[in-house]
Amino acid sequence: MTSTSTLKTTRTSATVWLIGKSTETLSYSRLPSKGDVLKQFHFHHIEKLQTVKKSIRTTVETVLEIWERARIPTRRIDSVQRTLSKLVDEYNLLKKNRNNSLESCRMKEEVFKGDLVDIFDIAVKDALNIMKNEDDKIFLVMQREDTMSCSMAGIDKCLNDKEIRKRKRETEAETRRLRVCDQEEANQELVSLSEMTDSNKDSSSDDEFQVPSTSTNMKKPKKIINVFTEDVVASLDRVNLSDRNAMFVVGAVAQALGTPVSDISLSRSTIRRHRNQIRQTVVETDKASFSSQHPLVLHWDSKLLPNIVDGVQKVDRVAVLVSGGGLEKLLEVPKIIKGTGKEQADACLTVLDEWELKAQVGGLCFDTTSSNTGLNLGACSLIEKSLAPDKELVFIACRHHVFEVMLSSVFKEVFGPSEGPDVNLFKRFKKKWLEIDQENFIIGHDNFFNTKNLLKLRQDMQKYYIDAIKTQQPRDDYFELLKLCQIFLGKPEKTEVRFRAPGALHQARWMA
Repeated sequence: MTSTSTLKTTRTSATVWLIGKSTETLSYSRLPSKGDVLKQFHFHHIEKLQTVKKSIRTTVETVLEIWERARIPTRRIDSVQRTLSKLVDEYNLLKKNRNNSLESCRMKEEVFKGDLVDIFDIAVKDALNIMKNEDDKIFLVMQREDTMSCSMAGIDKCLNDKEIRKRKRETEAETRRLRVCDQEEANQELVSLSEMTDSNKDSSSDDEFQVPSTSTNMKKPKKIINVFTEDVVASLDRVNLSDRNAMFVVGAVAQALGTPVSDISLSRSTIRRHRNQIRQTVVETDKASFSSQHPLVLHWDSKLLPNIVDGVQKVDRVAVLVSGGGLEKLLEVPKIIKGTGKEQADACLTVLDEWELKAQVGGLCFDTTSSNTGLNLGACSLIEKSLAPDKELVFIACRHHVFEVMLSSVFKEVFGPSEGPDVNLFKRFKKKWLEIDQENFIIGHDNFFNTKNLLKLRQDMQKYYIDAIKTQQPRDDYFELLKLCQIFLGKPEKTEVRFRAPGALHQARWMA
């Protein structure tokens, strides 16, 4: 059999590690392999500069077209997208560890490379039982064994014409059935109205006879209530309810309010569709309505979070927000391949471009990590070069990390250099916490503040702690730190003293 299409590449096609050159099109003569699918995904993502989500969508649409041409029943498009997303994530994880010298990493790369020749199987579970044509079944089995073992020569015109005639007959039969049902329903309405007219004529012979009309007494279609408003969807998202759990909750609430479940548009797919539509509408409305006449400060921070698709693997995401003019706005939390300065900078610039806020950014707020503060490849330098090549942006380093430098210097002066990630003194203190008498503690005596300046500083700090607790309403570690300082400087009553159990012991965070 001859091939009807070949993989199209260009000289400028990007060479992808472990995969090869990216391809613009897929062959229609056979079912695509995992390697073919990844090549086209990277073509859309790298050369066409599409987002990961859009590249997956475009690639999946092409793959489904090929499988449909092969007359093989496939899974839904969202299921196929999840399959491709998992394959891309698996590849990105290997790429992230390619410089690792462990033998296990090399073994995983070889296993993955061997799997690339396997078919990208998106058929339904019982495809062979559903399919009627024996040639199609044999083709699927052979493709699963070896994608190069056979190919499609083209469309079978005779079989295609036969299927078109079959679908036409089924459509005509369905139309006739509906027409018969409508006629029977109209006749039943006419009979019931005639009986009603006869009974009325018997009770009052002076009434004028009128021919019953079937057009005005047809049953009106039942109106389905849509309960998934913007507020309802926002509430479901806030408590992190899945579509299936949301279906149970909404159904139970509707029954409790006296509304039949049959009157509500209630199914998992309907809920999913409404949630996606409302989310998209909210985002578009938010983007169109958001505006600020003040200079803005760009904030970002990356974090490893569970993947939305499977909830098992961890993916890098970067939170991007702006502040200024008395407002704070979270723009987006996009997924990035890895947490390098370039990836974070590209994500921030893409989000700013979508919200049309590039011209208003006048400062950057960031963590003092090497990926942010690197001279050439740091996110700060890359963002500044793109946003303000002719001017300098204000760099605002995160105060937590500044405090960390100051406190670590004080701690080092008192306790000496660190010998590991944990502090042994604090470790023993935490272990013996339940055995410590918390009523027996010592506060800062007056002889600690034996100079005029120290006494004044003590009074000023006591006022500051009281004011900070009342006005700033700090939480968690900040509140605990203020209370401990307040206890040490003052002379509190025993009823006011409350010590929390020791928390983190490591030195990765300045409040630990």
